[in-house]
Amino acid sequence: TFCGGWSAGSSDLLLPDSTIINDERVSQKQCRTAVMDISARKKTEEKMRQFKSIVSSSFDMIALIDTNFVYLATNKAYLDAMGKSRQEIVGNSVSKIFGKKFFEKGIKPHAERCMEGQNVRFNDWFEFPVLGHRYMSVQYSPYLSRSNKIKGFVVNARDMTQLKQSQVLLEKNRLQLETVLNNIDSSIYITDMKSNEILFINKHMKKFFKKDLTGDICWKSIHENQTGPCEFCTNEKLIDSSGNPAKPYVWEFYNQKLDKWYELHDAAIRWMDGNLARLEIATDITQRKIMEEKQKKNKIILEEKVKKRTADLEDMNSALKVLLKKREEDKEEIEEKIFANHKLVLLPIIENIKKGITQKTQYDLINILELELKNIISPFSKKLSDKMINLTPTEIHVANLIKLGKSNKEISTILNNSVHTISRHRGNIRKKTGLKNQKINLRSFLLTLQ
Repeated sequence: TFCGGWSAGSSDLLLPDSTIINDERVSQKQCRTAVMDISARKKTEEKMRQFKSIVSSSFDMIALIDTNFVYLATNKAYLDAMGKSRQEIVGNSVSKIFGKKFFEKGIKPHAERCMEGQNVRFNDWFEFPVLGHRYMSVQYSPYLSRSNKIKGFVVNARDMTQLKQSQVLLEKNRLQLETVLNNIDSSIYITDMKSNEILFINKHMKKFFKKDLTGDICWKSIHENQTGPCEFCTNEKLIDSSGNPAKPYVWEFYNQKLDKWYELHDAAIRWMDGNLARLEIATDITQRKIMEEKQKKNKIILEEKVKKRTADLEDMNSALKVLLKKREEDKEEIEEKIFANHKLVLLPIIENIKKGITQKTQYDLINILELELKNIISPFSKKLSDKMINLTPTEIHVANLIKLGKSNKEISTILNNSVHTISRHRGNIRKKTGLKNQKINLRSFLLTLQ
Protein backbone atom coordinates (compact mmCIF):
# COMPACT_ATOMS: atom_id res chain seq x y z
CA THR A 1 0.00 0.00 0.00
CA PHE A 2 0.96 3.63 -0.48
CA CYS A 3 1.30 6.12 2.39
CA GLY A 4 1.67 9.85 1.99
CA GLY A 5 0.07 11.98 -0.69
CA TRP A 6 0.50 13.44 -4.22
CA SER A 7 -0.84 16.27 -6.29
CA ALA A 8 -1.63 16.36 -9.99
CA GLY A 9 0.42 18.61 -12.26
CA SER A 10 0.14 19.41 -15.91
CA SER A 11 1.63 16.12 -17.01
CA ASP A 12 3.57 14.37 -14.22
CA LEU A 13 2.63 13.03 -10.83
CA LEU A 14 4.31 15.15 -7.98
CA LEU A 15 5.31 13.02 -4.96
CA PRO A 16 6.82 13.96 -1.49
CA ASP A 17 10.59 13.61 -0.89
CA SER A 18 10.12 10.20 0.70
CA THR A 19 7.33 7.61 0.97
CA ILE A 20 6.87 4.49 3.07
CA ILE A 21 6.02 1.44 0.92
CA ASN A 22 5.43 -1.84 2.76
CA ASP A 23 6.96 -0.28 5.95
CA GLU A 24 10.14 0.67 4.06
CA ARG A 25 11.23 4.20 3.24
CA VAL A 26 11.92 4.63 -0.48
CA SER A 27 13.14 7.57 -2.50
CA GLN A 28 10.99 9.86 -4.63
CA LYS A 29 12.44 8.35 -7.84
CA GLN A 30 11.76 4.80 -6.73
CA CYS A 31 8.19 5.70 -5.79
CA ARG A 32 7.57 7.42 -9.13
CA THR A 33 8.81 4.35 -11.04
CA ALA A 34 6.63 2.01 -9.01
CA VAL A 35 3.54 4.13 -9.59
CA MET A 36 4.14 4.29 -13.35
CA ASP A 37 4.60 0.50 -13.57
CA ILE A 38 1.36 -0.10 -11.74
CA SER A 39 -0.50 2.41 -13.94
CA ALA A 40 0.83 0.84 -17.13
CA ARG A 41 -0.10 -2.62 -15.94
CA LYS A 42 -3.63 -1.46 -15.14
CA LYS A 43 -3.99 0.10 -18.57
CA THR A 44 -2.77 -3.10 -20.18
CA GLU A 45 -5.12 -5.18 -18.07
CA GLU A 46 -8.01 -2.88 -19.02
CA LYS A 47 -7.18 -3.20 -22.69
CA MET A 48 -6.96 -6.96 -22.30
CA ARG A 49 -10.37 -7.02 -20.62
CA GLN A 50 -11.82 -4.95 -23.44
CA PHE A 51 -10.25 -7.20 -26.07
CA LYS A 52 -11.44 -10.28 -24.23
CA SER A 53 -14.97 -8.84 -24.04
CA ILE A 54 -14.97 -8.10 -27.77
CA VAL A 55 -13.65 -11.57 -28.65
CA SER A 56 -16.06 -13.30 -26.29
CA SER A 57 -19.12 -11.45 -27.60
CA SER A 58 -18.27 -12.03 -31.28
CA PHE A 59 -20.51 -14.36 -33.28
CA ASP A 60 -17.45 -15.39 -35.30
CA MET A 61 -15.51 -18.47 -34.18
CA ILE A 62 -12.09 -17.31 -32.94
CA ALA A 63 -9.19 -19.50 -31.80
CA LEU A 64 -5.42 -19.23 -31.22
CA ILE A 65 -3.35 -22.20 -32.39
CA ASP A 66 0.41 -22.71 -32.00
CA THR A 67 2.89 -23.99 -34.59
CA ASN A 68 2.23 -27.58 -33.49
CA PHE A 69 -1.46 -27.15 -34.28
CA VAL A 70 -2.46 -27.21 -30.62
CA TYR A 71 -5.21 -24.92 -29.33
CA LEU A 72 -4.00 -22.15 -27.01
CA ALA A 73 -7.30 -20.27 -26.63
CA THR A 74 -10.86 -20.09 -28.07
CA ASN A 75 -13.86 -17.82 -27.70
CA LYS A 76 -17.38 -18.84 -26.61
CA ALA A 77 -18.76 -19.04 -30.17
CA TYR A 78 -16.05 -21.59 -31.04
CA LEU A 79 -16.86 -23.70 -27.99
CA ASP A 80 -20.63 -23.55 -28.67
CA ALA A 81 -20.16 -24.66 -32.28
CA MET A 82 -18.00 -27.62 -31.23
CA GLY A 83 -20.28 -28.48 -28.29
CA LYS A 84 -17.24 -28.76 -25.98
CA SER A 85 -15.87 -27.01 -22.90
CA ARG A 86 -12.72 -24.91 -22.92
CA GLN A 87 -10.80 -27.72 -21.17
CA GLU A 88 -11.84 -30.17 -23.88
CA ILE A 89 -10.33 -28.00 -26.64
CA VAL A 90 -7.48 -25.91 -25.22
CA GLY A 91 -4.32 -28.05 -25.09
CA ASN A 92 -5.63 -30.51 -27.69
CA SER A 93 -4.59 -30.75 -31.34
CA VAL A 94 -6.72 -29.58 -34.26
CA SER A 95 -6.55 -33.06 -35.85
CA LYS A 96 -8.11 -34.54 -32.71
CA ILE A 97 -10.98 -32.06 -32.74
CA PHE A 98 -11.77 -32.20 -36.50
CA GLY A 99 -10.39 -35.62 -37.34
CA LYS A 100 -7.10 -36.44 -39.02
CA LYS A 101 -8.51 -36.77 -42.55
CA PHE A 102 -10.22 -33.38 -42.64
CA PHE A 103 -7.27 -31.73 -40.83
CA GLU A 104 -4.76 -32.99 -43.41
CA LYS A 105 -6.92 -32.01 -46.38
CA GLY A 106 -8.95 -28.98 -45.32
CA ILE A 107 -6.97 -27.18 -42.61
CA LYS A 108 -3.24 -27.97 -42.61
CA PRO A 109 -2.40 -26.70 -46.16
CA HIS A 110 -3.92 -23.27 -45.40
CA ALA A 111 -2.35 -23.13 -41.91
CA GLU A 112 1.14 -23.90 -43.26
CA ARG A 113 0.86 -21.03 -45.73
CA CYS A 114 -0.24 -18.75 -42.89
CA MET A 115 2.74 -19.73 -40.74
CA GLU A 116 4.95 -18.76 -43.65
CA GLY A 117 3.75 -15.20 -43.05
CA GLN A 118 0.65 -14.97 -45.29
CA ASN A 119 -2.87 -13.91 -44.41
CA VAL A 120 -4.94 -16.77 -45.77
CA ARG A 121 -8.65 -16.63 -46.67
CA PHE A 122 -10.71 -19.56 -47.92
CA ASN A 123 -14.27 -20.90 -47.92
CA ASP A 124 -15.16 -24.51 -47.25
CA TRP A 125 -17.75 -26.85 -45.77
CA PHE A 126 -17.12 -27.95 -42.16
CA GLU A 127 -18.84 -30.56 -40.02
CA PHE A 128 -19.61 -29.39 -36.49
CA PRO A 129 -21.01 -31.57 -33.68
CA VAL A 130 -23.68 -28.95 -32.80
CA LEU A 131 -24.16 -26.82 -35.94
CA GLY A 132 -23.81 -29.73 -38.36
CA HIS A 133 -22.77 -29.19 -41.98
CA ARG A 134 -21.92 -25.52 -42.35
CA TYR A 135 -20.27 -23.40 -45.02
CA MET A 136 -17.60 -21.23 -43.40
CA SER A 137 -15.57 -18.21 -44.48
CA VAL A 138 -12.20 -18.69 -42.73
CA GLN A 139 -9.25 -16.35 -42.21
CA TYR A 140 -5.86 -17.46 -40.85
CA SER A 141 -3.58 -14.65 -39.58
CA PRO A 142 0.00 -15.17 -38.33
CA TYR A 143 0.45 -14.83 -34.51
CA LEU A 144 3.77 -13.04 -33.83
CA SER A 145 5.93 -12.67 -30.73
CA ARG A 146 7.48 -9.36 -29.69
CA SER A 147 10.47 -10.27 -31.77
CA ASN A 148 8.17 -10.83 -34.80
CA LYS A 149 8.68 -14.56 -34.69
CA ILE A 150 5.68 -16.64 -35.77
CA LYS A 151 4.37 -18.51 -32.77
CA GLY A 152 1.17 -19.79 -34.39
CA PHE A 153 -1.90 -18.43 -36.10
CA VAL A 154 -5.26 -16.87 -35.25
CA VAL A 155 -8.43 -18.46 -36.67
CA ASN A 156 -11.48 -16.29 -37.49
CA ALA A 157 -14.34 -18.32 -38.99
CA ARG A 158 -17.73 -16.91 -39.97
CA ASP A 159 -20.82 -19.01 -40.75
CA MET A 160 -21.87 -18.21 -44.34
CA THR A 161 -24.24 -21.16 -44.80
CA GLN A 162 -27.41 -19.12 -45.36
CA LEU A 163 -25.63 -16.80 -47.78
CA LYS A 164 -24.16 -19.79 -49.60
CA GLN A 165 -27.55 -21.47 -49.80
CA SER A 166 -29.06 -18.24 -51.09
CA GLN A 167 -26.31 -17.95 -53.68
CA VAL A 168 -26.80 -21.56 -54.74
CA LEU A 169 -30.56 -21.03 -55.01
CA LEU A 170 -30.03 -17.76 -56.89
CA GLU A 171 -27.60 -19.46 -59.27
CA LYS A 172 -30.03 -22.33 -59.76
CA ASN A 173 -32.86 -19.91 -60.53
CA ARG A 174 -30.57 -17.96 -62.85
CA LEU A 175 -29.63 -21.13 -64.75
CA GLN A 176 -33.29 -22.15 -64.97
CA LEU A 177 -34.26 -18.71 -66.25
CA GLU A 178 -31.43 -18.73 -68.79
CA THR A 179 -32.48 -22.22 -69.91
CA VAL A 180 -36.02 -20.96 -70.49
CA LEU A 181 -34.92 -17.78 -72.26
CA ASN A 182 -32.36 -19.64 -74.38
CA ASN A 183 -35.03 -22.03 -75.64
CA ILE A 184 -37.47 -19.33 -76.75
CA ASP A 185 -37.47 -18.84 -80.52
CA SER A 186 -37.26 -15.05 -80.18
CA SER A 187 -34.45 -12.54 -79.64
CA ILE A 188 -34.31 -11.57 -75.96
CA TYR A 189 -31.89 -9.11 -74.41
CA ILE A 190 -31.62 -6.90 -71.33
CA THR A 191 -29.88 -3.52 -71.20
CA ASP A 192 -29.10 -1.01 -68.47
CA MET A 193 -31.52 1.88 -68.98
CA LYS A 194 -28.88 4.50 -68.10
CA SER A 195 -25.72 3.21 -69.77
CA ASN A 196 -27.43 1.14 -72.52
CA GLU A 197 -24.98 -1.67 -71.73
CA ILE A 198 -26.24 -5.12 -72.74
CA LEU A 199 -26.57 -7.18 -69.54
CA PHE A 200 -27.96 -10.37 -71.04
CA ILE A 201 -28.54 -11.83 -74.48
CA ASN A 202 -30.19 -15.18 -75.16
CA LYS A 203 -28.93 -18.04 -77.33
CA HIS A 204 -31.30 -17.24 -80.22
CA MET A 205 -29.94 -13.70 -80.50
CA LYS A 206 -26.30 -14.86 -80.14
CA LYS A 207 -26.87 -17.24 -83.04
CA PHE A 208 -28.42 -14.47 -85.13
CA PHE A 209 -25.54 -12.03 -84.55
CA LYS A 210 -22.99 -14.89 -84.53
CA LYS A 211 -21.44 -13.56 -81.30
CA ASP A 212 -22.19 -12.69 -77.67
CA LEU A 213 -23.02 -8.98 -77.37
CA THR A 214 -23.03 -8.97 -73.56
CA GLY A 215 -21.17 -5.90 -72.30
CA ASP A 216 -21.59 -3.97 -75.57
CA ILE A 217 -23.69 -0.80 -75.99
CA CYS A 218 -27.00 -1.77 -77.56
CA TRP A 219 -27.33 1.05 -80.10
CA LYS A 220 -23.74 0.49 -81.26
CA SER A 221 -23.87 -3.28 -81.66
CA ILE A 222 -27.48 -4.04 -82.61
CA HIS A 223 -28.06 -1.11 -84.99
CA GLU A 224 -25.63 0.32 -87.49
CA ASN A 225 -24.72 3.93 -88.32
CA GLN A 226 -25.87 5.16 -84.90
CA THR A 227 -24.12 8.04 -83.14
CA GLY A 228 -26.32 7.83 -80.07
CA PRO A 229 -29.39 6.07 -78.62
CA CYS A 230 -32.03 5.16 -81.20
CA GLU A 231 -34.75 7.72 -81.91
CA PHE A 232 -37.35 4.97 -81.58
CA CYS A 233 -36.06 3.77 -78.18
CA THR A 234 -39.02 3.08 -75.85
CA ASN A 235 -37.25 3.60 -72.50
CA GLU A 236 -39.37 6.65 -71.63
CA LYS A 237 -42.57 4.65 -72.24
CA LEU A 238 -41.52 1.96 -69.76
CA ILE A 239 -41.41 4.07 -66.58
CA ASP A 240 -44.03 6.19 -64.85
CA SER A 241 -43.73 9.76 -63.58
CA SER A 242 -42.13 8.49 -60.35
CA GLY A 243 -39.43 6.60 -62.23
CA ASN A 244 -40.87 3.17 -61.42
CA PRO A 245 -41.56 0.40 -63.96
CA ALA A 246 -44.81 0.97 -65.88
CA LYS A 247 -46.84 -1.58 -67.83
CA PRO A 248 -45.11 -3.34 -70.78
CA TYR A 249 -45.15 -1.63 -74.17
CA VAL A 250 -45.89 -3.68 -77.31
CA TRP A 251 -45.11 -2.33 -80.77
CA GLU A 252 -44.00 -3.33 -84.27
CA PHE A 253 -40.78 -2.38 -85.99
CA TYR A 254 -39.52 -2.80 -89.57
CA ASN A 255 -35.77 -3.38 -89.87
CA GLN A 256 -34.78 -2.00 -93.27
CA LYS A 257 -31.34 -3.61 -93.20
CA LEU A 258 -32.74 -7.08 -92.58
CA ASP A 259 -35.99 -6.47 -94.47
CA LYS A 260 -37.88 -8.03 -91.58
CA TRP A 261 -40.81 -7.10 -89.35
CA TYR A 262 -40.62 -7.62 -85.58
CA GLU A 263 -43.19 -7.54 -82.79
CA LEU A 264 -41.46 -6.06 -79.73
CA HIS A 265 -42.49 -6.56 -76.10
CA ASP A 266 -40.58 -4.04 -73.92
CA ALA A 267 -40.69 -3.80 -70.13
CA ALA A 268 -38.70 -2.09 -67.36
CA ILE A 269 -37.45 -4.49 -64.67
CA ARG A 270 -35.23 -4.29 -61.61
CA TRP A 271 -31.85 -5.87 -62.31
CA MET A 272 -29.73 -7.71 -59.72
CA ASP A 273 -27.90 -4.50 -58.75
CA GLY A 274 -31.22 -2.73 -58.13
CA ASN A 275 -30.95 -0.50 -61.21
CA LEU A 276 -33.67 -0.31 -63.83
CA ALA A 277 -33.07 -2.47 -66.89
CA ARG A 278 -34.94 -2.77 -70.19
CA LEU A 279 -36.15 -6.22 -71.19
CA GLU A 280 -37.01 -6.67 -74.85
CA ILE A 281 -38.46 -9.72 -76.57
CA ALA A 282 -38.32 -9.41 -80.36
CA THR A 283 -40.37 -11.91 -82.37
CA ASP A 284 -39.98 -12.17 -86.14
CA ILE A 285 -43.45 -11.58 -87.64
CA THR A 286 -42.33 -11.13 -91.26
CA GLN A 287 -44.33 -14.12 -92.51
CA ARG A 288 -47.39 -12.91 -90.62
CA LYS A 289 -47.01 -9.48 -92.22
CA ILE A 290 -46.70 -11.08 -95.67
CA MET A 291 -49.87 -13.08 -95.03
CA GLU A 292 -51.68 -9.97 -93.76
CA GLU A 293 -50.66 -8.10 -96.92
CA LYS A 294 -51.88 -10.98 -99.06
CA GLN A 295 -55.15 -11.00 -97.14
CA LYS A 296 -55.55 -7.26 -97.76
CA LYS A 297 -54.96 -7.75 -101.48
CA ASN A 298 -57.31 -10.73 -101.57
CA LYS A 299 -59.92 -8.71 -99.72
CA ILE A 300 -59.65 -5.92 -102.30
CA ILE A 301 -59.91 -8.45 -105.14
CA LEU A 302 -62.88 -10.13 -103.44
CA GLU A 303 -64.61 -6.80 -102.91
CA GLU A 304 -64.12 -5.99 -106.61
CA LYS A 305 -65.55 -9.39 -107.54
CA VAL A 306 -68.52 -8.90 -105.23
CA LYS A 307 -69.06 -5.44 -106.67
CA LYS A 308 -68.95 -6.82 -110.22
CA ARG A 309 -71.17 -9.75 -109.29
CA THR A 310 -73.63 -7.39 -107.65
CA ALA A 311 -73.75 -5.32 -110.83
CA ASP A 312 -74.26 -8.51 -112.87
CA LEU A 313 -77.06 -9.59 -110.57
CA GLU A 314 -78.67 -6.19 -110.85
CA ASP A 315 -78.50 -6.55 -114.65
CA MET A 316 -79.93 -10.06 -114.36
CA ASN A 317 -82.64 -8.76 -112.08
CA SER A 318 -83.54 -6.08 -114.60
CA ALA A 319 -83.61 -8.72 -117.35
CA LEU A 320 -85.75 -10.98 -115.16
CA LYS A 321 -88.18 -8.15 -114.56
CA VAL A 322 -88.43 -7.70 -118.31
CA LEU A 323 -89.01 -11.45 -118.76
CA LEU A 324 -91.65 -11.49 -116.01
CA LYS A 325 -93.38 -8.55 -117.60
CA LYS A 326 -93.24 -10.32 -120.96
CA ARG A 327 -94.58 -13.50 -119.34
CA GLU A 328 -97.48 -11.53 -117.83
CA GLU A 329 -98.18 -10.00 -121.21
CA ASP A 330 -98.06 -13.47 -122.83
CA LYS A 331 -100.40 -14.76 -120.14
CA GLU A 332 -102.87 -12.00 -120.82
CA GLU A 333 -102.60 -12.69 -124.53
CA ILE A 334 -103.29 -16.41 -123.98
CA GLU A 335 -106.26 -15.61 -121.78
CA GLU A 336 -107.65 -13.31 -124.42
CA LYS A 337 -107.24 -16.07 -127.01
CA ILE A 338 -109.01 -18.55 -124.73
CA PHE A 339 -111.85 -16.14 -124.14
CA ALA A 340 -112.04 -15.46 -127.85
CA ASN A 341 -112.07 -19.20 -128.73
CA HIS A 342 -114.69 -19.84 -126.07
CA LYS A 343 -116.90 -17.08 -127.34
CA LEU A 344 -116.42 -17.63 -131.06
CA VAL A 345 -116.00 -21.41 -131.23
CA LEU A 346 -117.32 -23.25 -128.17
CA LEU A 347 -120.42 -21.19 -127.36
CA PRO A 348 -121.91 -21.51 -130.89
CA ILE A 349 -121.36 -25.29 -130.76
CA ILE A 350 -123.05 -25.56 -127.37
CA GLU A 351 -125.99 -23.46 -128.57
CA ASN A 352 -126.45 -25.73 -131.60
CA ILE A 353 -126.36 -28.83 -129.36
CA LYS A 354 -128.97 -27.30 -127.07
CA LYS A 355 -131.28 -26.77 -130.06
CA GLY A 356 -131.09 -30.45 -130.99
CA ILE A 357 -131.68 -31.88 -127.54
CA THR A 358 -135.21 -33.00 -126.66
CA GLN A 359 -134.66 -34.66 -123.29
CA LYS A 360 -134.54 -32.41 -120.26
CA THR A 361 -131.78 -34.46 -118.55
CA GLN A 362 -129.46 -34.09 -121.47
CA TYR A 363 -130.27 -30.42 -121.62
CA ASP A 364 -129.26 -30.00 -117.97
CA LEU A 365 -125.99 -31.82 -118.60
CA ILE A 366 -125.18 -29.46 -121.42
CA ASN A 367 -125.87 -26.55 -119.10
CA ILE A 368 -123.45 -28.04 -116.55
CA LEU A 369 -120.81 -28.43 -119.24
CA GLU A 370 -121.32 -24.83 -120.27
CA LEU A 371 -120.99 -23.68 -116.64
CA GLU A 372 -117.76 -25.62 -116.13
CA LEU A 373 -116.28 -24.09 -119.25
CA LYS A 374 -117.17 -20.64 -117.92
CA ASN A 375 -115.46 -21.46 -114.63
CA ILE A 376 -112.32 -22.58 -116.44
CA ILE A 377 -111.97 -19.40 -118.39
CA SER A 378 -113.32 -17.09 -115.70
CA PRO A 379 -110.68 -14.90 -114.00
CA PHE A 380 -112.54 -15.70 -110.76
CA SER A 381 -112.30 -19.47 -111.15
CA LYS A 382 -109.33 -19.60 -108.75
CA LYS A 383 -111.46 -17.91 -106.09
CA LEU A 384 -113.98 -20.68 -106.44
CA SER A 385 -111.26 -23.34 -106.33
CA ASP A 386 -109.79 -21.85 -103.18
CA LYS A 387 -113.10 -22.05 -101.32
CA MET A 388 -113.98 -25.48 -102.69
CA ILE A 389 -110.52 -27.03 -102.74
CA ASN A 390 -111.50 -29.79 -100.26
CA LEU A 391 -114.65 -30.82 -102.16
CA THR A 392 -114.81 -34.12 -103.99
CA PRO A 393 -115.64 -34.14 -107.74
CA THR A 394 -119.20 -35.31 -106.95
CA GLU A 395 -119.61 -32.53 -104.38
CA ILE A 396 -118.41 -30.00 -106.97
CA HIS A 397 -121.09 -31.26 -109.45
CA VAL A 398 -123.70 -31.00 -106.73
CA ALA A 399 -122.49 -27.45 -105.87
CA ASN A 400 -122.78 -26.40 -109.55
CA LEU A 401 -126.35 -27.75 -109.78
CA ILE A 402 -127.23 -25.91 -106.56
CA LYS A 403 -125.96 -22.70 -108.14
CA LEU A 404 -128.36 -23.39 -111.06
CA GLY A 405 -131.19 -23.45 -108.53
CA LYS A 406 -131.85 -27.22 -108.72
CA SER A 407 -133.56 -28.95 -105.78
CA ASN A 408 -132.29 -32.13 -104.12
CA LYS A 409 -134.83 -34.21 -106.02
CA GLU A 410 -133.85 -32.66 -109.36
CA ILE A 411 -130.16 -33.18 -108.63
CA SER A 412 -130.79 -36.81 -107.61
CA THR A 413 -132.53 -37.43 -110.93
CA ILE A 414 -129.70 -35.74 -112.93
CA LEU A 415 -126.90 -37.59 -111.11
CA ASN A 416 -128.91 -40.81 -110.74
CA ASN A 417 -128.51 -40.80 -106.94
CA SER A 418 -130.95 -40.93 -104.07
CA VAL A 419 -132.31 -37.75 -102.49
CA HIS A 420 -130.70 -38.83 -99.21
CA THR A 421 -127.27 -39.00 -100.87
CA ILE A 422 -127.69 -35.52 -102.40
CA SER A 423 -128.76 -34.20 -98.99
CA ARG A 424 -125.62 -35.69 -97.46
CA HIS A 425 -123.47 -34.05 -100.19
CA ARG A 426 -125.16 -30.73 -99.48
CA GLY A 427 -124.28 -31.05 -95.74
CA ASN A 428 -120.65 -31.86 -96.57
CA ILE A 429 -120.45 -28.81 -98.83
CA ARG A 430 -121.70 -26.52 -96.04
CA LYS A 431 -119.25 -28.08 -93.59
CA LYS A 432 -116.19 -27.80 -95.88
CA THR A 433 -117.00 -24.22 -96.91
CA GLY A 434 -117.46 -23.13 -93.28
CA LEU A 435 -121.25 -22.65 -93.41
CA LYS A 436 -122.19 -25.36 -90.91
CA ASN A 437 -124.52 -24.06 -88.17
CA GLN A 438 -124.77 -20.70 -89.96
CA LYS A 439 -127.97 -19.18 -91.34
CA ILE A 440 -126.54 -18.52 -94.81
CA ASN A 441 -128.18 -19.71 -98.03
CA LEU A 442 -125.86 -22.19 -99.74
CA ARG A 443 -126.84 -21.19 -103.33
CA SER A 444 -126.30 -17.47 -102.53
CA PHE A 445 -122.91 -18.24 -101.09
CA LEU A 446 -121.85 -20.35 -104.06
CA LEU A 447 -122.94 -17.65 -106.48
CA THR A 448 -120.54 -15.18 -104.71
CA LEU A 449 -117.66 -17.42 -105.68
CA GLN A 450 -118.11 -16.89 -109.44
